[in-house]
Amino acid sequence: MSLNTMHGLHAAVLNWLGQPDDPLVAPHIPDMVRLFEAEATRRLRTRWREASAVLTPVPDELLVPLPLDFHTLRAIRLRGNPDVNYTYLPPDQMTASRGQHYTIEGLNLRLADAAGDDLLVTYQQGLTPLGPTVLSNWLLANHPDAYLFGVLVEAEAFIMNDERAPAWLARREAAFASITAADAKARVGGGKLVIRAENVFPIGVAV
Repeated sequence: MSLNTMHGLHAAVLNWLGQPDDPLVAPHIPDMVRLFEAEATRRLRTRWREASAVLTPVPDELLVPLPLDFHTLRAIRLRGNPDVNYTYLPPDQMTASRGQHYTIEGLNLRLADAAGDDLLVTYQQGLTPLGPTVLSNWLLANHPDAYLFGVLVEAEAFIMNDERAPAWLARREAAFASITAADAKARVGGGKLVIRAENVFPIGVAV
């Protein structure tokens, strides 16, 4: 079975564990997958997760709901004037501020002033969890080794077999490092890599 769908992943994990017909392990594979996905969401910040959305503030309202799949903010601009960039301020500095500033409160943006226009938001999504209606996602489709060895790490902990866990962990970490390096190379192409500060503010929302 191909290792690019949820069903193929489940079968491969059981085969690599040497327990393809174990009725005690198989029902818990979805939990192991979800634990790996939580780790991947925290660790992998690649262009594959980048998305954009147009947010329409309610007139004269300063709170603007964020997209439901929001994980990390990268940039906010005015739709009518993309050259206008909003800058982040900590919540305790917002009350005395005016202009193009924002902070994050829960799943909302709080603006310093009413925008008066739609907002263009660039952000990173959480990793879409595999499930009955989501048979694949960008990570499984492009990097099945990360999924396989990541889930095997969780599986070894579940069945309390630590002998092979270090090997699976090393393979997972190698996959993560390869994904991150390939993404960095793709972003700069053949040009010189320049390190600069990003306008990135994680909000600690579990997705």
